[in-house]
Amino acid sequence: MICDVAGEQALAKIAMTSDGGCYISWFDTRSGAYNVYLQRLDLLGYKLWAPDGLLISNNPQDTWLTDYDLICDQNNNAVMVFSDIRSGGLLKPFAYKISPNGDFLWGANGVDISTGDSFQPSPTLTETSDGNFVFAWISSDGSQKIALQKLSPTGQKLWGSTPILLQSATEDFSWPAVVKSDNGQTILVHTVPNGIYQARIRAHKLDANGQLLWGTNGVTIQDNGQMASYQVPEVEPDGNDGALIAWYDGRAGNNLSSSFVQHISSTGTLYYPADGSEGSLAAQRNKFYPQVAFNLATQETYMFWMETEPNQNQNGIYGQKFSPTGNRLWGSSGMVF
Repeated sequence: MICDVAGEQALAKIAMTSDGGCYISWFDTRSGAYNVYLQRLDLLGYKLWAPDGLLISNNPQDTWLTDYDLICDQNNNAVMVFSDIRSGGLLKPFAYKISPNGDFLWGANGVDISTGDSFQPSPTLTETSDGNFVFAWISSDGSQKIALQKLSPTGQKLWGSTPILLQSATEDFSWPAVVKSDNGQTILVHTVPNGIYQARIRAHKLDANGQLLWGTNGVTIQDNGQMASYQVPEVEPDGNDGALIAWYDGRAGNNLSSSFVQHISSTGTLYYPADGSEGSLAAQRNKFYPQVAFNLATQETYMFWMETEPNQNQNGIYGQKFSPTGNRLWGSSGMVF
């Protein structure tokens, strides 16, 4: 049991430490409002901090939550970023770094990584190959943009006092995710919503100064415009400076959705066919919520998803293994788990 106090413990996340232990974070309502807590476990699952967790933040939070992010850095510190309304009721992101002993390395109230007075939910982060930290989040100020900031190991802003904005005069951007790449650089993946069921996915590479290396429009990951705009793609590092991106869309036009995956290299090369490799060709089934992992030794990708019949009254877990070029290796319908 990680925490069992009165109230709700919501949106739990986990990050492994190098010794086989982990950090676990969550939002907690034991005080009557959503506060942020963190726990550290050792290799055998014993709690190393207070039994009900370490209070990270009791700053004002709304009555509802947006997503946030947690990682363990190369020095076994927990680094996390979440948005709250401590700044005059405006939802803005704040970053914290917590040592293995529970020390607040970026101050008791973390680092305010944003500026402005817009709605700024769902921040994400990654540690770069040179030990800095890149953050990305949604900034809804007029059009919807992606805001980006980089912090040093000591919490200093490296991309200026105000975030870098990825924006367009004609398009909205949403749901950013970042993974580390080579030479202190970062791969950024985001969606381009256009109507409820007309979103696309793009990828960019940012150099150490936050400049775009793959052009203004980046590399297209999914371009058929048949993905729900509210969907958050699954993005994971491949362990070789590239990224895996998974999503589901309704390109077949039969009111059913199927899961797809793409693998992009550190140079922007797509290993799989345009618009991704499909996990299963099984008819009259939805394949939702894909999760992916990469086997660096074999260059193979695994994808798992929730499969349902058309009415979505019954479901199960299915999976597929892909070759380095995106061919299905577990048959046309995958495997049942």
